[in-house]
Amino acid sequence: MANWTSPTVYVIDPDPLVRRGLTELFSSVSLPAAYFARLDTCLTGLENNNRGCLLIDAGVDGCQPAKLLPHLAQREIHLPVIYLAQRPEIATAVNALKAGAFDFLEKPFHGQALLDCVQAALAVDQKTTTERQQHLVFLERFDKLTPREREVLPLLIRGLSNRQIAEQLSLSPKTVEVHRNRIIRKTGAENPARLIRMAIRIGLLDRPYHTD
Repeated sequence: MANWTSPTVYVIDPDPLVRRGLTELFSSVSLPAAYFARLDTCLTGLENNNRGCLLIDAGVDGCQPAKLLPHLAQREIHLPVIYLAQRPEIATAVNALKAGAFDFLEKPFHGQALLDCVQAALAVDQKTTTERQQHLVFLERFDKLTPREREVLPLLIRGLSNRQIAEQLSLSPKTVEVHRNRIIRKTGAENPARLIRMAIRIGLLDRPYHTD
């Protein structure tokens, strides 16, 4: 079985023949995969730090998109989900995609088409993982700011000048300049434009920034 922390295809399919075929397919391209006949056995070890994608037979109990995808989101498991189904109705596939599934493929599937879909899902997972990690790094940097720097920050990212900030906070422009330099240094922003982009990434322009 594949390492849980490496990018892995987590297959949930009750048909041993399908699992055997997928084992041969993924092994042929050295793609790590883990195989399960039931949803619960897969979810037992699945955590929010697992990387890869889920490849699921749509008929598995509990795997219906409207039920499973919100459950995964609640557990903060963000793996792309690819569904497989034997002669699925168009409405079933459409509803799965609307619910947030990455893709919906019909059985029997073409090996290369499935590999292409899985590789695309893995690429998306890698991208979103990198973005989430960067988000956490930015949050940690902003958390280092002092209460006064947190008062200056929202005014700074709104584009106010040192003098305008000084007037609003009853400070001297020179003091504001000191806080401004410290904010840029602590966040690693390098310049105000970069600081604004970082603030957007972590949502500081969309919500109040608490100063306590």
